[in-house]
Formats: sequence, C-alpha cells, structure tokens
Amino acid sequence: MLKAKKKIKKKELKKDPFFEKIDESFRFYKQNQQIIIISLLVIILAILIGWYYFNSQNKKNESAAGQFGIAQFYLSSQQYENATEKFEEVNELFPGTKYSELTLYYLGYINYNQNKFDEATKYFNDYLDKKCSDEVINGAAYNGLAKIYEDNENFLEAGINYRSAYEVTLLEFKKNEYAFKSIECLVKAKEYGMANKLIEKIENKHELNDLQNDKIKSFKLILELKNN
Repeated sequence: MLKAKKKIKKKELKKDPFFEKIDESFRFYKQNQQIIIISLLVIILAILIGWYYFNSQNKKNESAAGQFGIAQFYLSSQQYENATEKFEEVNELFPGTKYSELTLYYLGYINYNQNKFDEATKYFNDYLDKKCSDEVINGAAYNGLAKIYEDNENFLEAGINYRSAYEVTLLEFKKNEYAFKSIECLVKAKEYGMANKLIEKIENKHELNDLQNDKIKSFKLILELKNN
C-alpha cells in the first residue's frame, strides 16, 4: 500500500539552503534596489560611451589617413609648401591619431631639406617625444638629428643619435648604415671606448659582407693607433 506523500511546510522550505539563498538575495535586492539600478545604468552608459568613442576614433583615423595621403603626394612631388600646409592641417585637425604624430617627422624632414635646421631639430625631437611605435620612422628621426649634429661638427651628439637610429630601426640594411656612421662620428669625437663597444656589438649581432668586414677592420686599426 502506497504511503501518502508528506507535504513540505512553508517553514521547512525556508530552512532549505537553496531557498534560503534565494530569499536572502531577494531581500538584498529590495534593500539595495536603487543602488543596483544606478550601477547597471552606469555600466550601460560606460559601454555606450566606449562604443561611441571607438567608432568616432575610427572615423577620425580614416579622415586623417586621407589627408595624410594627400600631404605625402605633395611631398613626393617636392611641393614642399603644399605638403607643409597639409601636414600641419592633419596635425591640427586630427590630434591623438598616429597620422598626427607622423606629421611631426615629415615636417622635420621637409625643414631639413630646406636647410631650416633649427625647425627640423624641433620637429624631430617633438616626434620622438611622442614615443611612437613605428620603429622605421623612429630610426629616420634619429638619423635626421644625427645629420644635423654632424653638419654642425657636433660629432659626439651625431654619434649618439646615429647609434639610437641603429638600435631602434627594424631595417637591417639601415642598421648597418646607421652603425657605421655612428662609429665614424664617435671616432671623430675621440670617444674611442664608445666606438669600440659598438663595433663589438655589430660583430656579435650581425652577419657582415666583405665590404662591411673591411670597414670594421679599418675602424679597429684606427682605434688601435689612437689608443697607442
């Protein structure tokens, strides 16, 4: 004979851990309802702001890229005045974009080619201060500074900047060019120890062709003569 199922009383339900947890959660919600709703609204608002910012940045980058391309066209055509105007426009209208930062390098490049070395130095330094992630342009900016210092016979600063160009660029053929220029200027600055350290670094890190090995031998011979 089947036994009648015992009905679960309300008090027993409340003692059940699962139902106690639900009851506790419900009471917490009722007590903090306003705070919870406000918190949810803040989170939703933050997500919407982030989404809007992301989309607006994308649109800004697209517009900046178009104007930057026009400026590069002027530059490649050696229309320096038009290129300068367009690069300055990109820098002014699209701050915070990578194109705005890159314009500083190109403005330095234009001023260097027009023999405006003070202006070029300022733009190269302004660009490097941004700590951009474009290693090739970073190397070119240090190279620009090094050339200016070398033209002014400040061989120590030239050597240091050529060395910085060597260290940051990703272009292997440029690395060797910058390194040999650095050694040459450091020798002229009588910084033989610095020059020798760079020679050792090049020999340990890079595979050199016959011409480059001959250059290294020449530098070593000069350093040996200078140290005696």
